[in-house]
Amino acid sequence: MVEASLTEASDDIDPSDQEINKDLIILQLQEELDSLKKALHVINNLAYIFDIQSALDCVRDVAIELLNCESASIFLVFEKQRELRGLLPPYNQLVRIPFGLGAAGIVAATGHMLNLEDAYQCPFFNDEIDRLMGTRTKQMLCSAITDMRGKIVAVLQVRNRRDGQNFSHLDEQSLRLFGTHLGNTLTKAKLNEAAKVEKERVTSLYQCFKHFNAIEDLDYLFMALIYSMESYVVCSERSFLFLVDNQRDELWLQMYAPEPVRIGLGEGFIGISYAAKQAVCVSEFEDQNDPLLQKLRPYIGDMRVNCALAQPVLAPGGGGGLRP
Repeated sequence: MVEASLTEASDDIDPSDQEINKDLIILQLQEELDSLKKALHVINNLAYIFDIQSALDCVRDVAIELLNCESASIFLVFEKQRELRGLLPPYNQLVRIPFGLGAAGIVAATGHMLNLEDAYQCPFFNDEIDRLMGTRTKQMLCSAITDMRGKIVAVLQVRNRRDGQNFSHLDEQSLRLFGTHLGNTLTKAKLNEAAKVEKERVTSLYQCFKHFNAIEDLDYLFMALIYSMESYVVCSERSFLFLVDNQRDELWLQMYAPEPVRIGLGEGFIGISYAAKQAVCVSEFEDQNDPLLQKLRPYIGDMRVNCALAQPVLAPGGGGGLRP
């Protein structure tokens, strides 16, 4: 009886409906195949990119083509600062996004993909990028980009499909498919960039030391050290060389000023660097009235200090010596 009922139900299906379903399945499979071909083409092209800026541009262009969207933004992860950073067209304006803020920040913090069908109806959507770019986001697909170890190295945002439709499950699948390859490309480009910078740094140091060995005048040596720091080693706006006064337990500096700057050993980040015999980096100066900065005002004027690095220079054997 059950078999007869099934047979009767099958006979009731319109053949034209079967053909429509068959055509829809074929169309869906063709779309998936086309998407896969695009992704494979992208992966092959990414293998030959070693420059970080070229990699970022390629990832952005590829995402726009692959997902048929109006625009895309990619933000690199800065784990230590717990933030994302990216350059927005048309003026390459730097944008910083804390982890957990907006769609990109949430994706960076959780690793989960977000598919927003109506961005402005989403309670955590941040319209800052729209305001900076002069656009209005309707649909958004936001995904973490990971390397082969699964570590999040960037966040990719794509906005507004050109056909006006929402981003589909197929779009999510395509993004996941080549997301790891994008991450590996960015990691490879960053390593290549770091290697290139390190090579340039070592070459500059070699030239500096070669020049230092030929200097016999102490004052000229100090000037050459400072110039090398500002121009080649750390590329800073200002560099200073403090000497150690062991009798007074102070670090002191005297250049082009009537009175020397004196800092007690252990005072501020410079004194702490001396006491610890290791580098101390201050990533942000929130207080421009810091006592140490005020002591340096004769040398830096009204310049705003954003960050600073104190590096001890130890004498042979690890004893006291010069402290820049």
